[in-house]
Amino acid sequence: MNRERYERAVTFFKTNKKAHLALSIIYKVLPYFMLVSYPVLLLYAFHYDRGNLLELCTFPFAMLFFTTILRRVVNETRPYEKYGIESVFGKKTQGKSMPSRHTASAFIIAMAFLSANVPLAGAHYIRDVVVAMLISVPFGWIMSIN
Repeated sequence: MNRERYERAVTFFKTNKKAHLALSIIYKVLPYFMLVSYPVLLLYAFHYDRGNLLELCTFPFAMLFFTTILRRVVNETRPYEKYGIESVFGKKTQGKSMPSRHTASAFIIAMAFLSANVPLAGAHYIRDVVVAMLISVPFGWIMSIN
């Protein structure tokens, strides 16, 4: 992403009330959804799938730890720092932009649901989701550099 694209995106969300409201809801609600859904998954595993419980506990925490260490080592600047443009929500955090810890957490918790084979997540094999991600991420990256 370059400065112009970042500035256009920030301006769009700051000037479009409906888009800003939708983004605000996503920004505020999704972390709580993950915060609630993960313990629910652990309770499910405790009662119905204890053989998988240790992995369901350790892998997400290991990912959080690994991501936290990696972002401290890399210490990449955030777009609003680099381009000198205030973020949509006025975030002021400096550095530690990459890798995104909340994205890594969301992905590993989603994968935990798949590995537990909870009926809500059991529509696909883990392989199906990983292949879709591996296909989508390069396309999204190509799209973002234009």
